[in-house]
Amino acid sequence: MQISEQHFPTLPEYRAKACPVYIEPIVGSGERICVGIAAVGQDGQSIVVRTIKDETALCMLGAAAHKLLNLVEVALSNLTKFTGQHKSLTDWQSPVPGVMLGSITAGYVTDLTMMVRTVARNHAFLSAMSDFTAADESIAEESPATDRWATMVKEATTLLRPNLGAAFNRQLKLTSKGTTRFDFVGQNLAAQLGRIIPGHAISGLVKTAKAKLWDLETLSEHNEQQLFKSNHAYELILYRPRDNDPAYSEKEIGRLNEALVELEETGDKQQLRVVAAYTAEEAAQRIICSEAA
Repeated sequence: MQISEQHFPTLPEYRAKACPVYIEPIVGSGERICVGIAAVGQDGQSIVVRTIKDETALCMLGAAAHKLLNLVEVALSNLTKFTGQHKSLTDWQSPVPGVMLGSITAGYVTDLTMMVRTVARNHAFLSAMSDFTAADESIAEESPATDRWATMVKEATTLLRPNLGAAFNRQLKLTSKGTTRFDFVGQNLAAQLGRIIPGHAISGLVKTAKAKLWDLETLSEHNEQQLFKSNHAYELILYRPRDNDPAYSEKEIGRLNEALVELEETGDKQQLRVVAAYTAEEAAQRIICSEAA
């Protein structure tokens, strides 16, 4: 039988190049960890994605994780600027000792996100940890990762507005049954902080997020009774990964976005706002702007 081109799937037409970004925790040792992926497309678009997550670094390194992540952020930020200006992956010089680019891979893909995920699967085992972690769906509301997110938002906020420190982690007595903890209650904003992450645990995270919305609804009802005279905004601020995060598949990201829509609709029914944030700095800016209004 004669085989024609019709028997083969059509290849994508978008050409891109990508490479892993490595760091040597001990400079000169030769031991390397992939901490990012950089990609450049034929049209000049570029992207740099971090592949090691805060909670993973914390689990691996403990108190030393903060130092490593700072070095990674400096290097990847510099690489982002370089690729955006030069539209290339070659000739980049890292400002951080021990950070280097791996071999460059070229191929045809649908977009840069597909290229990043492909290279991440081949070079960054830490980026795929969520695929092999059978986390219990009934995650405790105050998990270490959630506490870490709340702490990061507080640190980012108080770095710019130290006077807002007292508004974090407040215990308020709203009913006769006891107190309720709120991540932030200021003059103009009451906010709960949570996470929504793809993978096995997403159902538990959605349940936790809804519980936080119920707490905000209760606070809102008490506010109508002049508990907090000036509060006018009630928000659930959720950390979420970006759509192009190589740690997750397109299907997992799709499920994440569906969960966010579900939570937004739940919030709308209660006249509460559900907001997604990619970084602690982004969440902090939202809090600061609300308090300055």
